[in-house]
This record gives sequence, structure tokens and C-alpha cells, in this order.
Amino acid sequence: MAALERTGWKVSPQTGWKAGRLKKGRLTLDWEDQFSFGISRVPDYTYRFPGADLSGASWAELDMHGRLVYARAGCVYRHTDAGERLLADLNSSAPPLRSAL
Repeated sequence: MAALERTGWKVSPQTGWKAGRLKKGRLTLDWEDQFSFGISRVPDYTYRFPGADLSGASWAELDMHGRLVYARAGCVYRHTDAGERLLADLNSSAPPLRSAL
């Protein structure tokens, strides 16, 4: 959590080890750990930003000008008043395959 706080995220008071909320400006990140039978899996998380569809986003952050930038399905987008703007499509940029040693 300290690393997130250093980059401007605010930890909600109700945040605990099983679920929580982080806020950075108008960007919100909610998560819930699906902990069962003593095994913790990767937590479910949801990004929210007013007026933006962030369903399926694997990452979201505010740039240095406070604009929303996010990644989904191998592409990086910026949220604008007119909708999402594609900044980069990284799907064709896969590294070459290497054989195992």
C-alpha cells in the first residue's frame, strides 16, 4: 500500500486484507480477494471513472495532466469527452518465441 500511496492513491478507511478501495482523483479501484480453504487467489478488481467504460481494463492510471489512461485487450487508450482514443495497439508487438533451456 505504501507504494500506491507514494504515487498519489488514497486508501479508503474501510480497506482491509480481504477487500478495499483506492482513490486517485476521480479514478477508483475496488478489489476483493477470493480467499477460500486457506488459498488466496488473484483478487477480483474493478476500475471506475465517471463517464468511462472500464469493463475489462487490466490497468488504469491518471497521466501527469490528470487524464485517464487505461489498458484493455493489448491496447492502451485515453479517455476523452468524445469517448476512448487509441494510443497504442501492442498486440502485434509480441516478443519472439524462445526455446526452453
